[in-house]
Amino acid sequence: MFKRFLPLLVVIFAVAFATRVQAQQQCLGGMSVTIYGSTSGNPLNATGVKTLYNGADISCNSATTGTHNNGQITVTATGGSPTYMYKISSDGGATFTAYQASNVFSSLAAGSYTIRVKDSAIPASCEYTMAPILLVEPPVLAASTSNCVDDHCQSMQGAVQVNASGGTGLINITWTSAPANASGSPSGSAQPVPNTPGAGGFIVYSGLTGNVTYNFVATDANGCTNP
Repeated sequence: MFKRFLPLLVVIFAVAFATRVQAQQQCLGGMSVTIYGSTSGNPLNATGVKTLYNGADISCNSATTGTHNNGQITVTATGGSPTYMYKISSDGGATFTAYQASNVFSSLAAGSYTIRVKDSAIPASCEYTMAPILLVEPPVLAASTSNCVDDHCQSMQGAVQVNASGGTGLINITWTSAPANASGSPSGSAQPVPNTPGAGGFIVYSGLTGNVTYNFVATDANGCTNP
């Protein structure tokens, strides 16, 4: 009798291990037994999608002026026994938040996140732990000036090179105190840095008047600025 029922015992224990939590049915001795499963007829599964900001997981680098810690992950759960609950860990699964009904996790900083989903199986829910999802902040938006030429004779012969790199997407430079015949865009308007987005480039402003302070600001596609 023991050998005859051994394969059935192995299958039941294997299912219980794979789903983490499984109820034990009280068989009443009949020769016809139904082993119940999920209401969907499929195992619980889940995937996550990151919200992107012009291709970046987070709008701005933490060392750049702008929006930080706005990472977002949306989870789609399938199979199992709906409805679903969700919780998240930022320390590799050592600790989790409390379960929540929303499948969206927002206001996330750069880092690795592990998400766990549970269904509504009765009498005990099943759980599924997703593979870690990595959120990476964009490079620092760097900006500087170089190759300054003074206007010693007050003849609008001054010049300066403005360099910019990093950030996300196209970088624009705005400036103030520009004389009417200075090269580049008029004062206060944006001029794109001629470069491959994020790779770095520069703009040379000439025709500058001496004894004037010129202020420059670099802004990337996500609105991050330097300074």
